Amino acid sequence: MKILVVGKGGREHALAKAAHASKLCDQLYCAPGNPGMAKIATCLNVSDSDIEGLVKAATDNEIDLTIVGPEATLSLGIVDAFEKEGLKIFGPTKAATQVESSKDFAKQIMAKYDIPTAAYQTFDNYEEAWKYVESKGAPIVIKEDGLKAGKGVTVAMDLDQANEALKIAFDIENNQVVIEEYLEGFEFSLICLVHNELVVPLEVAQDHKCVFDGDKGPNTGGKSLQSFNRLVKAAVSAEFKKRVGLLIDVNGYKEDRYEKICKMAVRVAKDVRRTKVDATLDPMPADERKAIHNALAKMADISTKSEGEGEGRRLRILYTPGKEIE
Repeated sequence: MKILVVGKGGREHALAKAAHASKLCDQLYCAPGNPGMAKIATCLNVSDSDIEGLVKAATDNEIDLTIVGPEATLSLGIVDAFEKEGLKIFGPTKAATQVESSKDFAKQIMAKYDIPTAAYQTFDNYEEAWKYVESKGAPIVIKEDGLKAGKGVTVAMDLDQANEALKIAFDIENNQVVIEEYLEGFEFSLICLVHNELVVPLEVAQDHKCVFDGDKGPNTGGKSLQSFNRLVKAAVSAEFKKRVGLLIDVNGYKEDRYEKICKMAVRVAKDVRRTKVDATLDPMPADERKAIHNALAKMADISTKSEGEGEGRRLRILYTPGKEIE
């Protein structure tokens, strides 16, 4: 059997290794794959967002079964496209994928079928969302609709944090936000394999997303990349016996991250200038602090300063009257 694994991340690498170990697998392909996957499979130069290209690759290589890893690829309708061409593929259709690709859709399904869930409302503009949050108070949960890889959720413990989360969310054009009541308890995930009426549950899993102990701090989307960057930087510096500057990026994550945190910092800086009260941001790595410093360098009456040690190092935005633009 010829098997194609679609994707390029760690999840897809694990799927590829499992497929490669199967006695049913005669030849393994990955699209686009990564250097690790290339050791056990033939990697095809096709993006995991190019549905038409993936259909052609599966047809040209006479693939017997395609396994899809990325949620984004599924939400683009890859299963529908493959089934239309008579190609066997494992994954949900575009319509079924909405349960994960849209938090609002998932909440509607839960409400329709009386599945217990936190009370919620969905908004498409900041003004109405903020009025709702003010009426409910904190703690409260702010969730950006759509696929955000775990980084679009803020558990706001006070109204200032909720307000900041809403401003960041509605900076994105055509974004929707689901606002939920705060539930305190033991969170876990139960993932099941489903085919028609057959449901096969896997092991119960639990995420520990917050950056600090005790469920404190922001969710840790991108922390794997930061950890990998730190390990590689240490290894390279040891090899050359001197400190080497190194920054690893994957799939444009850093660029997106810089854009988001700089927009947030500009808003905070404007508040600092208006109120003449300094502000301190959450801890962040050096490259992100540098990105914010550069973004605020051209603002009059505003300066920045890093303080703290290690992973707790953070950036202060200071009201500095008379400071000239750099």
